Amino acid sequence: MANFIKNYQFKFSDSYIYDESEIIMLGGKMQLQEPYSTADPFILTKKSIPLVGINSFVPSVTTPTGTAIKYTLQKDGQDYYYNSGWIVSDGSYSQANTLAEVQANLSTFTEERIRIKVKIFLHSDDGTNTPEISNLALGFIYNGYCYPDEVRALMGNAGVSENIDDEDIIGVIEIADSQIDGYLSKYTLPFESVPGQIRSFSAIIASYNLYSSFEAAQGATKSPQRVRYEQAIRELQAIHNGKKVITELTVNNYMPSYSDNEDYIEYKNDVELQFDSYND
Repeated sequence: MANFIKNYQFKFSDSYIYDESEIIMLGGKMQLQEPYSTADPFILTKKSIPLVGINSFVPSVTTPTGTAIKYTLQKDGQDYYYNSGWIVSDGSYSQANTLAEVQANLSTFTEERIRIKVKIFLHSDDGTNTPEISNLALGFIYNGYCYPDEVRALMGNAGVSENIDDEDIIGVIEIADSQIDGYLSKYTLPFESVPGQIRSFSAIIASYNLYSSFEAAQGATKSPQRVRYEQAIRELQAIHNGKKVITELTVNNYMPSYSDNEDYIEYKNDVELQFDSYND
């Protein structure tokens, strides 16, 4: 598992869902639109984040007299708030939490792999003043088979991952990991500790998925990302078909030996030859 921080910065309106008749993005901040609404409008992050836990929640806010900001956490399209436990909210300000309530109960929100969004309510008692939020730093835990920096390392000089945030790469890793799991029916999932072989497959497949749209758009010739991807898929197919095993694990207490199997030897030599040719 690894810790990451997502900084929600309020600079681009297309990253959020909100009612522009009631809320305005101005100078890197979100605030109520004049005349200030007293209907407690909300801002919803548009993109969800895959995670298995939240370990920090730190907004940068200004709340003048008569104003406040509350929050809910959304998963599977449903708002949740803390009330003697995390329970379903009706999506209103009255069933949202103060910052102190959220921070005190983050650790109990989830231990399973889910995707979340954040909803932020802007409240004004009488329309005299408006609260403002300029940033929200969300610290989260993710347990993918590999890490974003490992994916970036496989991109080489492709130039397509330099400006991609960790949480975007994590989304690609999540897709890669689901693809890998489809080949591992003989194994008990999730892994207690991710084998190095599986970690490599995850980074290879994720890097290819990041690169493939760029490759198609540029009409590029066969890239190192594609060569590695095709090799990883061949290896996974061999594991799925029983021609190869993940050597760091016992498969449901069953570890077949293919050292004297001609089909396996032919497959193994073919893969190693192609890999060596690529390295040359």
